[in-house]
Amino acid sequence: MANIPNQTTSSDDDITQLYDKLKEDKAKLESAYDELKEACGLAEEQTFDLYVGLTEMKAEISGLIEERNSRQEVRDFIEDHVFKKIDLLWGSKKAPEPPILTTEDLLLKSPSWNTFKKKAEHAISKYPTWREKQPGSVNITNRLKPWLIESNRFNDRETGLLVPILKDIYPSDFPK
Repeated sequence: MANIPNQTTSSDDDITQLYDKLKEDKAKLESAYDELKEACGLAEEQTFDLYVGLTEMKAEISGLIEERNSRQEVRDFIEDHVFKKIDLLWGSKKAPEPPILTTEDLLLKSPSWNTFKKKAEHAISKYPTWREKQPGSVNITNRLKPWLIESNRFNDRETGLLVPILKDIYPSDFPK
């Protein structure tokens, strides 16, 4: 077979097809890995929740026994049958570690943060429209802060937090 420049050979086509197939397989593996990682995280959270639930159940039952000053036969029955069944669920396993929460997870649990974030996102999206109606440069004290307070229901402290964010996002509107 003669070597003809700039012409692909069947082996080049085979290599290209193999490469494309490998890229496709790699993408599938990465997707499956991400799904597995997510499932493992959910399983860890559910295991921890189950453990906490069972521990709370034991504590609740113990509290009821003490509160009602139950007879020894009732205490023995609960100890031998109920608590042992709960303990069998774990066998010799140690208590699971609580899931590690990121700072973002913690912030999402805060109603104050979620309210501020939602209002900030709204104000940031409406800012360009508001800005177009403003003559000259942006006057922070006399125009921007009143707009944030009146139109977006921010308080004075929140406007102090949002103004630097707007400056970061729209630096050309706030010359130094």
